[in-house]
This record gives sequence, C-alpha cells and structure tokens, in this order.
Amino acid sequence: MAKNFNRVNVLITGADGFIGSHLTKELLNQGANITAIVHSENLKNLKKIKDKIKIIYGDVKKNEIIDEIIKANPDYIFHLAAINKSDNYENMKEILETNIMGVINVVESAIKIKNLKKLIFSSTYLVYEGSVESLRENTNLNPKSSYAISKYASERILQKYSTKYNIPIVITRL
Repeated sequence: MAKNFNRVNVLITGADGFIGSHLTKELLNQGANITAIVHSENLKNLKKIKDKIKIIYGDVKKNEIIDEIIKANPDYIFHLAAINKSDNYENMKEILETNIMGVINVVESAIKIKNLKKLIFSSTYLVYEGSVESLRENTNLNPKSSYAISKYASERILQKYSTKYNIPIVITRL
C-alpha cells in the first residue's frame, strides 16, 4: 500500500461506521480523494468532513452499487460495510444477505476496475470464536455467530475471485 495517499482515489464502503469514519478521516488527511459509500443519510461520523469527500448513498447488497463503484474508479477499495447485529434468528437472513451479497457486489466491481491496486476486506477475529490460544493466522477457525459465518464465507468468496480473476485482495481479521 502507498505510504502516502496524496491524490490516490480511495473508495470506502461503510465509511460512516466507527472504523470506516476513522479510516476516511486519516486517508483524507493523507491527501486521498475519497468516495464514501454509506447506507444512511445521517452521516453521524462524517458530518465534519462531508464537504471534502464524495458521498454515495447506497446499499452494498443491491446490484446498483456495482456501477457506482466502477464509476468511482478507485485505486484502492476498503470494504468495511457489514451488519453486525445481535445474533438471533430474526436477523440471520439480513446479516447473511448484506454481508455476503455486499462482498460479491464489491468484488464484481473490482473485476471491472482496470487500475485497481488492492481491495482490502475487513473480516473479524470472531472467525476464531472460542479459541483459548493466542490467535495466529493458522489458528483453527470456529465461526459460530451468523456474523462470523458471513465474514468467513466472504473471505472464501474473495479468495476464489482473487484466484480466478487475479484481483489483489487483502483480508484483515480485526
């Protein structure tokens, strides 16, 4: 990744969330041209900088977002958008649809962006749920919640796309 994002085009999904808003502010401070995809018009975490970034209101699980991402022509995509609600059967469908379809739509966009340098996906440490050992990349996986399962499934989907289409993807387990 570039050490300095001056004049680099960056697209961030979930830019108004806790991590997304901090990332957005930091990359803006480094001089990046930010396109933020947000679900809500509230912009609770981006109010102070909303005039300095391009904002797309949309839902990553809907196919229309693919064209918006391609039009933004980012050098880097940070895919942070996800639903992490309490894990019960009422929310399971919403969690799986949003998190898995969201990653599919983002990676389908990435295939069509010629100069994409990296797609960075934010997974979760919860794929190791219940592990009592120090976590390492080779720690046994044990996703239990719908959220953790959706994140692990998304990781696997991204790995398949990366192999098939030679897309530069980085997966982080925050």
